[in-house]
Amino acid sequence: MNNFEYYINLEKESGKKGVGDKFEATQVFTEIGIKIYDKETDKLFLKGTSAGMQFRMNGDEKRPVYCLFALGGDS
Repeated sequence: MNNFEYYINLEKESGKKGVGDKFEATQVFTEIGIKIYDKETDKLFLKGTSAGMQFRMNGDEKRPVYCLFALGGDS
């Protein structure tokens, strides 16, 4: 048990994927269509596709997280 920041930094510092995840508590989007309009004329100013976007609310990385894993089955 630790906060999200611990697991975010674990991947960044070790360079290993697995337990740590740099995208913990993050919304990750890929290939998002973007349209930007002129506020005064409402005309399309710019249009394109992003490679990716990531959002995390300020402070979410400080929230505690408890990880639990279980396997079950018939013997």
